[in-house]
Amino acid sequence: MRLRSLFRVLAAAAVTIGLGSPCLLAQTAERKQPPPPAPERPFDFPGHTTTKLENGLTVFVVEDHRQPLVSATLMIPAAGASSHPGAKAGLAAMTAALLRQGTTTRSAQEIAQSIDRVGGTLSASAGTDATQASVTVLTSALETGFELLADIVKQPAFAPDEIERWRRQSLSSLQVAYRDPEYLRDVVGQRIAYGDHPYAYPVDGTSETVRNLTREDVTAFFGERYSPSGSYLAVAGDITPDAATAITRKHFGDWKGAASPPPKAPAPAQQRRVVIVDQPDAVQTQFGMIGAGVPRNHEDYLTLAVANQILGAGFNSRLNLRLRAQEGLTYGARSGLDSDRLAGLWTATSFTRTEETARALNVMLDVITSFRKNPVTPEELGEATSYLSGVFAIQSETAGAVAGRVLTSALHGLPADYWQTYRDRVRKITAADVSAAVERHVRPEQLSIVAVGNASGFVKALNDLGTVTVVALADVDLTQPGLIAKKETAAGPEAASRGAELIELAAEAVGGVPRLTGIKDATTTGQITLATPAGEMQGAATATVLHPDKVKLVMAMSAGEIVQVYDGSTAWMRMGPQPPTELPSAFNGEMQRAILISGGVGLLREALEGRAQVAALEPKAVDGTTLDRVSWKKGDLEMIVGFDPKTHHIVNVSYRGMTPSGVAETEVRISDYKPAANGLLVPMHTTTYQNGQKVGELVVSEWRFNTGVAPDTFQK
Repeated sequence: MRLRSLFRVLAAAAVTIGLGSPCLLAQTAERKQPPPPAPERPFDFPGHTTTKLENGLTVFVVEDHRQPLVSATLMIPAAGASSHPGAKAGLAAMTAALLRQGTTTRSAQEIAQSIDRVGGTLSASAGTDATQASVTVLTSALETGFELLADIVKQPAFAPDEIERWRRQSLSSLQVAYRDPEYLRDVVGQRIAYGDHPYAYPVDGTSETVRNLTREDVTAFFGERYSPSGSYLAVAGDITPDAATAITRKHFGDWKGAASPPPKAPAPAQQRRVVIVDQPDAVQTQFGMIGAGVPRNHEDYLTLAVANQILGAGFNSRLNLRLRAQEGLTYGARSGLDSDRLAGLWTATSFTRTEETARALNVMLDVITSFRKNPVTPEELGEATSYLSGVFAIQSETAGAVAGRVLTSALHGLPADYWQTYRDRVRKITAADVSAAVERHVRPEQLSIVAVGNASGFVKALNDLGTVTVVALADVDLTQPGLIAKKETAAGPEAASRGAELIELAAEAVGGVPRLTGIKDATTTGQITLATPAGEMQGAATATVLHPDKVKLVMAMSAGEIVQVYDGSTAWMRMGPQPPTELPSAFNGEMQRAILISGGVGLLREALEGRAQVAALEPKAVDGTTLDRVSWKKGDLEMIVGFDPKTHHIVNVSYRGMTPSGVAETEVRISDYKPAANGLLVPMHTTTYQNGQKVGELVVSEWRFNTGVAPDTFQK
């Protein structure tokens, strides 16, 4: 494993760090006139046949004998992500991903070997409105391909170990995604626009929903939603319609299941919201505006597609020319028309320097507002319609692409001749048509605004755009109406006094307040074990803490030495022989948290001396033991501390914080208290979990206190 990759795992198990965003440099550009388009080549959209089996499965066949290949794509509209509630976000994706991971007749390895043996591909994935499973094979391996496709769709095993493997991978991916400002901008905007409708949530779910999905959820969803009735199979390539129907009937004819009711359409947002996701270490802002659009089968869709091309889909679009070429605010600005089966969204997005965020947003809003007032020019209309008409032919050249369009038509209920007449209808759209459609559907006053960046650099300047909500990056929770992760409330009116009592009991249990307050520095040595994608890795670890605010961690691993340091104001790290690298300020809090949790000394002392606020929470069972618990807060640092009710020792600390891969729910389990040289009882065993998955374990061999650690120990 590469040293940098290893360091990410090391940091997750001890003290978290991360990488910052690249700087954005303003750039100007001139409008460039493309050469006039060549005359369009004649193009007739290929035909297809349609057959409906007795069980309700509709079969489309696109015949194309140019290559000895056949692809088959099964679309199940009832099994899209819009078919389950937002609280189960990720369920459709989880179910689809597990189809290939073993059936009642084949293991995941046997499935992979079977499709590899014939040189084919087999896949399954869920989208917003449907789940799709596809196979592509040589004509000579058609029987094998259909057999495998039918097997994974009709009788998946949903093995518990495969479910947990998918969960680990998904949670890891989501952690990374939440460090991406562009991803956050889009998912927060989607949540604002669609409210509590399933469309409001990412298809892959959120960390909160994925952690809570169960095998029972998967099997129930599969049993209720995977059905031939209302589903479509598109077969394309080197096969005749009769042969395609025959092989489909052979492998799918016995598939049973009743049709499922379609989900209801969402109610579009009618008022503006302004949401800022605060990422203090960001040097630029990802921002966007979101408004209600139209579903894919709406009569205005094509006209709005032309309007969108003019507004922001091309390099010479109005948004890009104004924000990039004229104002020098960004490298690029664009708009999008995202239309699904039940509803759609208008979006306009870009990025800029932190200090230019407010101006860029106002310029974008001005461009959109003027789009309603200033009709499109003949040149703009000609460019847009020529592009959409021309690219349609290019994107419809293969049998698979044609089959994809046929499935799109079926999913959205488009007219039978939709694709045959597509180019003619695009070319007939007039400037008046565009103006009328924009007037009906583009409403600047209802556009919500999302910005992800360093809020302190622009939040006050956005007040004129509407009521502003600021959400700390570590607190983002799409499952909550206010987008802020829910925090437990104190247990009753005596919570503060009961919390202080639990802190005092814990202090006495480890040796008393004088011993705690007398600690100036602490050094631990021991062995660390890390859970990595390549398996467990072990090494020696030494941590030095100078209270109240300095820490140095040295880990000697087989891949090299890793050093992480926080000097009270800045953090830095060094990997092997490389020069030290300063870390983003966003991770200073995690370094401070590591100091506090080390031995529990900081947690207890800060509360005893009144620098941290504590309040008792309701007791909760953790690993079979009902723990006494307090909420612990100092500034922006918040944690829940759990105590063993018999010994009063700290045994559990949980919090939502940053990791190198993004935001994670972290739990630190503390155990094996033994006396140190100064008589203080200290924990010798610490295990760290992130999003429910074990990431590291530390076994301490020695604690040393007040050895005279000098401040220059923490210099770079």
